Parts: sequence; C-alpha cells; structure tokens
Amino acid sequence: MARFLWMTIVACSIITVPAYGEIREYLLGDIDDFVPGDPEDDVYFDPDWLAEVTNAYPLTDEVVDFDQVAGGGGKMIPFSFVFDIAGAEQITGAWLAIHIKAIGGVPQTDFILLDQLEPEYNLTALGWAPPFDPSVLTINLSDVLGDGEVDLLPLLADGLLNCVVLDDSAIDYAMLTLSISPDCNTNGIPDECDVACGTSGGPCDVPGCGQSSDCQPNGIPDECDILPPATSCCEAHPEPGCDSPTIETCVCLVDPYCCDTEWDRVCVDEVTAEGCGLCDNDCNTNSIPDDCEPDFDGDGLIDDCDSDIDDDGVLNDDDVCDYTPLGAAVDAEGRPLGDLDEDCDTDLDDYALFQQGFTGPGS
Repeated sequence: MARFLWMTIVACSIITVPAYGEIREYLLGDIDDFVPGDPEDDVYFDPDWLAEVTNAYPLTDEVVDFDQVAGGGGKMIPFSFVFDIAGAEQITGAWLAIHIKAIGGVPQTDFILLDQLEPEYNLTALGWAPPFDPSVLTINLSDVLGDGEVDLLPLLADGLLNCVVLDDSAIDYAMLTLSISPDCNTNGIPDECDVACGTSGGPCDVPGCGQSSDCQPNGIPDECDILPPATSCCEAHPEPGCDSPTIETCVCLVDPYCCDTEWDRVCVDEVTAEGCGLCDNDCNTNSIPDDCEPDFDGDGLIDDCDSDIDDDGVLNDDDVCDYTPLGAAVDAEGRPLGDLDEDCDTDLDDYALFQQGFTGPGS
C-alpha cells in the first residue's frame, strides 16, 4: 500500500491524518452558517442515546435541531454518526469538527458528551474560547484533551458515535472524519504496521508492529495472502476421486490411480501441476505463501510439496539425489549418470575416478 499524507479542510479547521489508510467523512446538517428550517437540520440521533441523556439531565434543556439560534440558551443538541467498519479494518484516527456559536447564557460552561455520559468535556477546555464567535471546533478523538490520556477510538468499533452538546450554543453542522486502514488478520494493527514499524515515533511505531512477514512484498501480511482450499481435490484423502468432476477428470486422465484407489498427496500435487485447477497457496501450511518458497524445477509446486523435486522421473521417496540439475540423465535411483563418487553431481572428481579405470594407452 502506498504511503501518503492527507490533509482535509473543514471550514477553517485543518486536520492532518496518519500517513496511511483511507479517509472517510460523514456530515450531519448543512453548511449554511446557521440558517434554520432546512430538512438537513433535523439530524439523526440514536433514540437510546437520547433516552440516556434526558434521563441523566431531566427537564434542564430543550432538545433542538441544528441551526436553532432563537430563544437563547438552555439547549440540548443530540446527534449520532452511523458508519460501517468491516471486520478486517482498523480505525487509526478520528476527528469530530462542529461549527458552533454561542446564543446566550454562559457558554463558558457548555460541554459535550462523546458516546458516554461521563466525563463532560468542557468546550472551552477543548479550544472553544471567548468571544465565542461562530467557529469550527475540532476534537481529536484519539487524544481528546491533547495530553495523551483519553483515546475514544475503541468506542467507535461498533460503527456508532453518539454526541450531545449542552447548554448555551447552536450547531450549524458536524463532521466526523475517520482514517481507516486494512487489518486483514484483525489483530488491531493496520496491515502496513504489521509488516514494518517504520521510523521511531512514526505512525507505525506501535506495540506489536513488524511481527508479520511480507515476502511478495505487497503491503499485506503473509498470513493474509494464504488462500483456503476451494475443494476436496486439494486435500489428500483415502477415498478415490474428489468433489469437483472437472478437476477429478483432468487429474485421472493423467493418473488413474487417483480415481481407482485413493486421492493421495500425489493427486493433490497434480491438480496444479497438470493445470487442472488451483489449490491453496500454502501447501505446507507454514503461513508463508508458496510464491515465496523454493520451487527447484519451476513446475508451480514448491519443493516441500513436490513429489518429484527435480522432475527427473524418480519420486523423492526413491530419489537419492533430490536436486539433480534439471535435464540431467539419471539412473533408477535418481543419481546422475557418471556420478562415480556418489555426491549427486558429475565433475572432475568423477573424471579422475574414471581415469583410474583405464586399461590401455588409447589412441
């Protein structure tokens, strides 16, 4: 995955997000500088959330929509963001921006609740300062108070962020910005950080980073590049045949044993070797994709799973020289012809032994 730095501008607020992942933005309300009466001002709020809040703050505030500036203070403005987070995704950053202005009372005491009834986050402490002119207040949900102590990202895992602002302010719009990164092994660490920690203090320098290999390299942990077997034809079993008629027919035309006696490991190898189908790409189940492992004879089967590693016609179980140079003539044991010193190659040492057997001067 290519690394990039994304800066998104919401009104007068600039949000800098991590150097990886996808940006998703969710807008509630309309950006019209507090003009009431539009359908978009009637924003969604979770009814269970509103019930919790009104129970905690009974009869103290009027529940209102966005853009409600008339009538002074004493307002309760609930709103909820709903978004989809896939199981193989990780939220790596979240920012809430609200366009807000004071409409009476004592705005210094206004506060916001973020997905919980406690604590109350005072808006002034979050950066909304006098004279309380309309402005965009941006809250970093991974570090709400800017002290590294309050991280609300875990609360977003359910795809719902509930908020309410009280008491003496109005909201024009609210925008939630999420930074989403793939997390294919669902370990809570973005894939890019799984395979490399990056620079010290950088966005991927987190606990557990760099624990996965990426032999391709494609930015995806190797354990996520493993494809599951799609058919019983890709698994050895004592019965003849397999559950794909097309693959079964193709393999058995080459090797009738697979349909007459049993579907053994040789038959599984032949699924790929004979071009009959595609099995998983981790045939030795070591969590390393086969593309990254040795394939001496280049037949598409890695050496660990190839019944004839050097393709010399002698199966490994009977082959005393598994890695005979490709194309070399061999005897019934798989030994190169002329290998007099039995070291699985033919070289000057073999020639020297051959010379010792000369019986005549030659010509």
